[in-house]
Amino acid sequence: MELIILDENTEQGLTEELLGQIAALDAEVFGESAWGLGSFRENIRNGFDVLVAAAETNADEDPGRDHDYHAVLAGYGLIRCLDDAEILMTAVDEKNRRKGVGSTVLREMIESAKAAGCASVFLEVRAHNLPAIGMYESAGFERTGIRKGYYSAPSDDALIMRYIC
Repeated sequence: MELIILDENTEQGLTEELLGQIAALDAEVFGESAWGLGSFRENIRNGFDVLVAAAETNADEDPGRDHDYHAVLAGYGLIRCLDDAEILMTAVDEKNRRKGVGSTVLREMIESAKAAGCASVFLEVRAHNLPAIGMYESAGFERTGIRKGYYSAPSDDALIMRYIC
């Protein structure tokens, strides 16, 4: 499994391959509240968001031809790094859950926040998403509050968590 930061330095063919898969996984996991391909394209260009993909990749290299990338996305995370950082979303493909993919992506996002000089990292997670909460707590996040009725479809509270860099 390879971690790839999608930005202006990432090979265009690989970027497009992964962005399409990220948008598809986003729609599968988040349904009506999915961001869509255009939003992810903007995120990798704005200079303060970091989009991390965990994927199996290979490139068919043949002199005189463009690289033909093949990528199979396992999971992704998106973090916004300003004074403090905020994890905007993270998702792991169902067949890759409970294999450390989410934790690996999370660690990379935390490292990106530290590299950007952020003092802390915040996130919101559905109060009933116990596997995700466990992963965040294992990484050092602490519960700091609750937003009642924050999520819809289905309705749920948001647990606010913070990691001190």
